[in-house]
Amino acid sequence: DDDHNEGGDGNVYHTGGNIGMFDTNKEQKKGKLEDDTNMFSRGESSSSSSSSLMDLLNDSGFNDVLLNQEREQETGHSYKNSSLTDELDEYHNDIDNDSSNNRNMSINNERNEVPVYGIEESLLRVKSLLAAMHVEDWEQFRQFQYEQQNKKEYEEYDGEVSATTESSTEEAIPDGDDITEEAFIDDETLYLIEEGDEEEFLSQPSSTSKMLIDELLLGTKLNRWQLSTDEFNLLLFYVATSNVHDKAEHLLNIYLYMKELESSGVRTSSPNSDTYTMLMTLLEKSENTTAVAAELATKMLEYYERKQLLSGDDEGEKNITHDFQLKEESLNTAMRIFTKRIDLEKAECLLQWALNDEVSIRPSTYKSMLQLYKTENHQEKALVLLERYIKENGDTNINRVNSVLLSAINWPRNNREGKKIATASYFESVIDMLDKCDNSQVSFRVWKKLLSTTVKVAKFESFESWALVHRCCRALLNHNEMSEIRMDATILKIGLQVAELTKDPKLAVDLICAVGINKNSHESDNELNQSQDYENSMPYQSSFPNIPPSTYAEMIKMCIECGCNNSADEILRHGMKCIDPNSNMLGNLYSLVMNGYAQSGDLQNTEKMLNEMNDNDLVKSEQAYATLMHAYGMNNMQDEALALLHSMQNGSLGDPMKPGISSFTACIFAAMRNNDWEQVLSINNSMIESDIQPTSTTFQSVLMAHMRLGNTEGSIEAMETAISSNLPIDKNMFRLCSKNLLPKYCGDGNLDLMRKEMRKLATDDTSKVVEKAMDLNITLRECLREEGRQPSNVRSEVMIQKEKERLWRHALRQAIQLSKNLSY
Repeated sequence: DDDHNEGGDGNVYHTGGNIGMFDTNKEQKKGKLEDDTNMFSRGESSSSSSSSLMDLLNDSGFNDVLLNQEREQETGHSYKNSSLTDELDEYHNDIDNDSSNNRNMSINNERNEVPVYGIEESLLRVKSLLAAMHVEDWEQFRQFQYEQQNKKEYEEYDGEVSATTESSTEEAIPDGDDITEEAFIDDETLYLIEEGDEEEFLSQPSSTSKMLIDELLLGTKLNRWQLSTDEFNLLLFYVATSNVHDKAEHLLNIYLYMKELESSGVRTSSPNSDTYTMLMTLLEKSENTTAVAAELATKMLEYYERKQLLSGDDEGEKNITHDFQLKEESLNTAMRIFTKRIDLEKAECLLQWALNDEVSIRPSTYKSMLQLYKTENHQEKALVLLERYIKENGDTNINRVNSVLLSAINWPRNNREGKKIATASYFESVIDMLDKCDNSQVSFRVWKKLLSTTVKVAKFESFESWALVHRCCRALLNHNEMSEIRMDATILKIGLQVAELTKDPKLAVDLICAVGINKNSHESDNELNQSQDYENSMPYQSSFPNIPPSTYAEMIKMCIECGCNNSADEILRHGMKCIDPNSNMLGNLYSLVMNGYAQSGDLQNTEKMLNEMNDNDLVKSEQAYATLMHAYGMNNMQDEALALLHSMQNGSLGDPMKPGISSFTACIFAAMRNNDWEQVLSINNSMIESDIQPTSTTFQSVLMAHMRLGNTEGSIEAMETAISSNLPIDKNMFRLCSKNLLPKYCGDGNLDLMRKEMRKLATDDTSKVVEKAMDLNITLRECLREEGRQPSNVRSEVMIQKEKERLWRHALRQAIQLSKNLSY
């Protein structure tokens, strides 16, 4: 073009005007960083871009260099990064043969051209700053510095001598073609170089580094050479890893000069994504420069904003804006900075830029975006972002997707003001989203985290959220990894709790059956090791959560309440493998399952369960025989129930077990179903003869039998027996007795009507029971008042219950006495 020509010797010469002197005023430089760079002029450069700088820095251990530098400042010891030196030495070998020729470029006076170093020479100069030069390079450097120093001393001496002396020494002055550049170096540094102590020379970065940096920048300003963006980035990297004072100021000076070149139209020297990555990464580490790092991130974002608002007429700005390519490293660093400063608007703009340009986005970038959404409680935006990420990466980057999912699940329960956040609908949407994914896309760990989180939602937000916990449990059970890992105790505990709350016997069965079998825990370790079948049946680890027998009992009861006897049987079968058969607990579980079959009238399975207990020599309780009697009663088999009762009484079963209250109650129930009221009274008398105290159930059965037989005296006798034995009497039992004792005054059992009749009876002067009627009315008032009493710190629920039973017994005693007086 007009400003650049290529000479015959292959060197590039700059023939245009001055690029622009670098402004060294600190305040003006800071002002330039804050102002918008809106004016651009068209310019071209002959330098071609080299390979990606960030690839070189990543391979060389850029972060290790920074870490070593921090360690040096803390400990005072020196830490070297050999990988970076080796990388640059390898590059040096490729250009070592051409470096001497490029270093001796001459000034062409006829064409008034200033030589501009090519990229090889510029990289070599920057490489020298990184202390990676070979011994041969240092020898050439010493010779060059020595010649330049002699030239400078000679010129100073030449001004003081006469013309004759000048003419006599003119032959010692080097020709102009041999002078390649001006150099400045202090005496101490020159002495170190001449003595060959490169290490001591390199250990003085505060003095030498600034000189070399200024030399590079000064040569660029004087158009003696032109550094490309990658060469500027190498210079930034050198400053970042050196021990120069005011490191941040040096970095910003270089950056501002690159922006100045950019505004002058030198697009090959403008900051790129790697430039911003280095600057932001270094400056965000210090509290004093975090604001500057945020400003740099904002400056980088301006490229995208200009691109969005770009007019078609401004070609210069259009070229510069489109030349800037956002990269993964700069995106992640800027997003991290915006997250720390809670700048949601800029973070969203940055992410949109990356999505539009199809930049590779790390999971950490999405996590930073989610963190901002969580801070501002933007649940809908977080769901949209999460759905997009799963859709784009679910099939290829499963580990990354799960990492982002874990971050999305960890939603705060309080906002920044400390107020509670409602998250039930958010987690419902997350679960809906994950249900649509393939089973292999969502890890077991994600579902487990979601399970523990939804439990908190259900406990502290709404009871309906237990349905979400239920869905998580079911997802865990159906997950592919469930067959490869052992059941977690936390999952088991939460799952069984959910099964009980939601009345889901199938979930309880699946959870318990998913637990590995701690088979025969009562056996010794030697017996376990010798059990080959047991080892082969273990697809999990060697240890599993122990399920207490009480948990088995609770789940079996829940299944029976739901009418799922088969589910209760499955839980029992699992418990048989874990519970000691010699303990009473296994027999009790059998009795529970038998009771479930008996209540449903399933006589076959009830008898089967009892036979299994006999075959396995399990400890049987009286409840097991009572359950079979109850099954006989449900099938109207009264004679079989009575025969089993008599066999227990005379010991003909071969079992020393004697009938108890449960057995007599079951036989009374069988007689009542056949309306055999005489048999009901006979069984009750046999029970009393066996010194077994009646219960509320047997008392009601006997009372009903007397009422059906029309035996009022027998009813009163049964009531008095119940009172003398301190049998618990409640409101319903008193109402039943009153309808038998005082049918005229009780009617259908309305106690308020009964009190009204008692008051009338008490005001009747002709009545002989005025006083007893008034006493019963007062007692009923106290009973009804106690029924409405709530527990308090003074009186607990147990105390209130005992007082109610006492008052109702007292009321029944008064009703019996009143009935006798009225009969007389």
